[in-house]
Amino acid sequence: MSDSDTPQYAVTVMADYGSTRVVLTGDPRLVARDVIVQQKGADGAWVEIGGYNSMSDDYAYTNARDHAKRVATGAAYGRR
Repeated sequence: MSDSDTPQYAVTVMADYGSTRVVLTGDPRLVARDVIVQQKGADGAWVEIGGYNSMSDDYAYTNARDHAKRVATGAAYGRR
């Protein structure tokens, strides 16, 4: 399958926590990680910091939201 044959999907924002967000990127059978956690960089661009595959992880959406919340609140870095 060439790149031109690969279906293109719109990125859907599933959850937004200000500095972090969770986006859905497409068909989990065609991409390794379809539930992506992103953080806003210093230049304002969104940078991927983690991802989950919803076909192989029954808790992909929950795990992604928890990951994004931990980063947004600083809990991922030991801050409270």
